[in-house]
Amino acid sequence: MMDRRTFLWGLTLGMLFAPGAAQAQKVPRIGVLFPAEPASPTEPDTAAFRQGLRDLGYVEGKTIAVEYRYAHGKAELYAELVAQLVRFEVNVMVVGSAAATLAAKNATRTIPIVMVGGGDPVHSGVVASLARPGGNVTGLVFEAAPEIFGKYVELLAETVPRLSRIAGLVDPRDPRNTHTTHWGAADLAAKRRGIVLQQVDVGGDDDVPRAFTQITDQRAGAVIVFSGPFLYSGVSSGTGSRRADVLRSQPFRSLAPRRHLRRQNPQRWRARHASSRAAHQVRVGD
Repeated sequence: MMDRRTFLWGLTLGMLFAPGAAQAQKVPRIGVLFPAEPASPTEPDTAAFRQGLRDLGYVEGKTIAVEYRYAHGKAELYAELVAQLVRFEVNVMVVGSAAATLAAKNATRTIPIVMVGGGDPVHSGVVASLARPGGNVTGLVFEAAPEIFGKYVELLAETVPRLSRIAGLVDPRDPRNTHTTHWGAADLAAKRRGIVLQQVDVGGDDDVPRAFTQITDQRAGAVIVFSGPFLYSGVSSGTGSRRADVLRSQPFRSLAPRRHLRRQNPQRWRARHASSRAAHQVRVGD
């Protein structure tokens, strides 16, 4: 059975490139910008994207060229990484978040951009609307609806005995987490059940030990991880010894050991694979 991440990366690539005669004249070049992950051939997002290429009949380095760039969870790197891809004169960009897509859009009005990942592209100013994005941006979005965050609270309340406090991990560089209906929906659901939703800011590696100390000191019985540049990349330290059930809006791969992780948004692998087919369709004009 095809993994969902692989399927979605394939779909995205399909929006960009068509195998066959179109490749005979010149090897096409894709620029790929991931918000977080290191340049590892076996890293899940990279692996899914490459599987999408293979499913479309491409041989990387022979019939197609790919320039990979990784921001390692640092949104301030987006502009420079996009500029590098523009200088490479890529035929199309595949970008892994709304914020990174906005950086790409600001850098070029001529190179097609395929967004694949979480983030509200309308709220972020990437597109005018989902129905009619306009400009040079298209793609796939799997941003959780605001009410889903309320469901997260309800699920935790039903599965964690005597839950009275939930820590909400927020990247302060992504203010939509606290200033939009996402946080509001979670907070409203928590108040209905007599649960305190406590904001914990995590914007970089240095914040992780403090964050988990804060979670432990506040005796939070569960954690909801909201999306954001750093939180998207993963939290790998600050272990602590207390058990906490975790729900996250983006499925990053590592959290503190000895903590139970309840995976959300299983479409991510499928989205990465689908980006391959999306890229294919953009280039051939489908």
